[in-house]
Amino acid sequence: MPPPVGTRNSQILPDSAATKDEILSELQTVLDSDAFRTSLRAKEFLSYVVHEALGGDRDALKERSIGVNLYHRPATYITGDDPVVRVKAAEVRKRLSKYYEHNQTSGIRIELPIGSYLPLFSVGDTTPPLLGPPSAIPQETFTQPEVYKPAPHPRHFNKAQLASYFAILVIVAAAAFALFRPASFTRKFWGPLLGDNHAILICVASPVSYALSSNVLQRMGTSPPGSGNSELTMNTTPIRLNPETTIKGSEVTPLVDYYVNKDDAYVISALSRTFTRLGQDDELRIGKDLTFADFRSSPAVLVGAYNNPWTLKMSEDLPYVFQESAGLPLIQEKANPNHTFRPEAQGRLGSRDFAIVARLLTSKTGQPLVIIAGTGMVGTEAAGRIIYDDATLKTVLAGAPKDWSKKNLELVLETDQVDGSSSQPRVVAIKTW
Repeated sequence: MPPPVGTRNSQILPDSAATKDEILSELQTVLDSDAFRTSLRAKEFLSYVVHEALGGDRDALKERSIGVNLYHRPATYITGDDPVVRVKAAEVRKRLSKYYEHNQTSGIRIELPIGSYLPLFSVGDTTPPLLGPPSAIPQETFTQPEVYKPAPHPRHFNKAQLASYFAILVIVAAAAFALFRPASFTRKFWGPLLGDNHAILICVASPVSYALSSNVLQRMGTSPPGSGNSELTMNTTPIRLNPETTIKGSEVTPLVDYYVNKDDAYVISALSRTFTRLGQDDELRIGKDLTFADFRSSPAVLVGAYNNPWTLKMSEDLPYVFQESAGLPLIQEKANPNHTFRPEAQGRLGSRDFAIVARLLTSKTGQPLVIIAGTGMVGTEAAGRIIYDDATLKTVLAGAPKDWSKKNLELVLETDQVDGSSSQPRVVAIKTW
């Protein structure tokens, strides 16, 4: 039996199975609501702290423990430099407030008090719940430092006093630096896409590929010794076909939404890490799992060019656009068609590639949009390098106007290819408007 509740908004202590079931039922209702539906990480955070609280493990509700267990930070990470837990807790509080503002209830309420990661559970109507005595709320992260006043006209300081005063000065200086230091180039670049009420869509294509039947291998294929001629072998070992033979249409199977280019995958990984560091949710959409309506509801990042039709559609009005000439990809200045950037024709065996990085404050969708795409696969990988490293982004934007962060921006990058990998990208053209 749950403990009796004498007055409205009495705190519920999760010390019985029945009460835990009721709390977990309310948790699921909250997670399925519109306030939380669009944020996977907010749902993970709230679910984590509620389950740990019900399990009685308060050590798991400390900032460092949450960072390690939920966000896979190393056990030695510096919480002051990486505010992912505090940022996500603040978002969860906003979403809880939004949920209960539109869902008045006399049943159980879940609260996450400011200054604590220990959730509280109460029963009541629309009145804010009782948060319990201050001793029940650990003030581990948000406690303000005490102000120490030295004795009037001190004549002597022992070593302990000097150490204390020095420590206070260091804490105050660090807090002032964190408060007043300018925003990083990474945050300035991604700022228009960030927000608490949406996830950024990461959109990557799935190029069509083709599979040959095992009959082809048996008739005309040659493979490395001992590898055999099976369909499994075709997925792992390059097969050399006789160039004089003919392949029937029945021996070829198109594969749609099967694969993602490896360079695109590297960019996806970098994007996800960057958004996590910025405290932002993201959602990955691959191949045809994307509609124009999705673009209208959320900011998005398009990865890849000629293998991603959305990139070609969304970039056709930019100052620099993707084009083809004699079957070869290139980047062309729209106002001056004779001004082009052409990669080496040998693809991965060539010596250079080009890419576009564009950030539109308002795109055709009505939402902010970023494009990261190369004329070749290596170009896309090179363009992805600038999105997560603040020093590289600072170097790349050195030639941009000072107010670039408030404008639409397009960069054309050049990169050298070495063994199929990209060098540090260089800016060869830049436009803001």
